[in-house]
Amino acid sequence: MNLIACITCYDGDVDLLQRSLSYLDNQEEKPDCIVCCVSGSEEAHAKCINELEKHSYDNFNAVFYSPERKKPGGARNMLIDNVSDYHIDDVVVFCDVDDLIHPAKFKVVRQIFSECSYVDACIHDYQSVPRNVVPSEVVWDKVEHGSQYSVGLVTEHEEGSFSNVKSPLNKPIHHGHMSCKLSVLEIHRYDETMSLGEDGMFCRSIVDDPRFNLYHLDLELIAYLS
Repeated sequence: MNLIACITCYDGDVDLLQRSLSYLDNQEEKPDCIVCCVSGSEEAHAKCINELEKHSYDNFNAVFYSPERKKPGGARNMLIDNVSDYHIDDVVVFCDVDDLIHPAKFKVVRQIFSECSYVDACIHDYQSVPRNVVPSEVVWDKVEHGSQYSVGLVTEHEEGSFSNVKSPLNKPIHHGHMSCKLSVLEIHRYDETMSLGEDGMFCRSIVDDPRFNLYHLDLELIAYLS
């Protein structure tokens, strides 16, 4: 099973990408490859290629470019299209370029998908930190070596045409940091017309599909800059 880290970038995100890649470099277990997409800026595309070339993984690193500036859902779909040749049981791990990543996140995700065959997709908790926080001062949930992680099936979502799914524990979920098998992404795609909320609607589409199971992990694996 490969873990494919997928990051979307825009013209103002290159400095953030450098930080995001440093978080991936410092993972206790690294992803097997990193793919990025850039839309709307040839200059940002060139900078992202230059940044990604500094990082080496077992399979490959790649930057995909669209001259058309895409909304978040379109950018994620472009990434999905470019990793579709991987095995259906490989796992795509979406990473928002401006969030901080727990150093054990990829180790935890790999363990869950390796040990729990019934998990098709997984979301987790997050913590909010000030935008000016020093990354080294973020206090993360402790992940012990050999820990067993509890996941709960997500079965409900909020009412309304555009809504998020509900955590079984009524805790805050980061819908954008979704991890899911490619078999899910062969069926479900992100809404490309939405400027906000496309990640929650994507999670909702999985909950409403009896063929797949979306699970919630009770760990804060992302720090969201507020």
